[in-house]
Amino acid sequence: MSQALLDSLVDEPGFTPVTADMLDAYLAEGARCATALFFTGDPEKKLETADVAVVLRELVRMHPGSLRVGIIARSDEKTLMKACKVMLFPSVAFFSGQKHLETIAKIQDWSVYEEKIPHILSRADAA
Repeated sequence: MSQALLDSLVDEPGFTPVTADMLDAYLAEGARCATALFFTGDPEKKLETADVAVVLRELVRMHPGSLRVGIIARSDEKTLMKACKVMLFPSVAFFSGQKHLETIAKIQDWSVYEEKIPHILSRADAA
């Protein structure tokens, strides 16, 4: 997966580039929906990044208005990993406002997303 493909995600509805400086404000804006923070790692070395990007596109399409994705700037990923409870690349950390809900590392079988995403969204709605 090239960086150009990742860059193209920000042109899609529901996807936003996020830096360390803007993370708190971005999370605060998401108090009415779930926020997924996408930690890509180096997409040239982490081939699973492309698969996770495809899953995120589908999840945003399936849950319009309930899920938004912040793509963490590569330069800020290592700085934000601990605070966002991320240990591996690629990973997606889910939040409701400032509250961490869950992190899903690497690509998973679609059934994992089918099981976990409704639960994550319901927890975000309840927060």
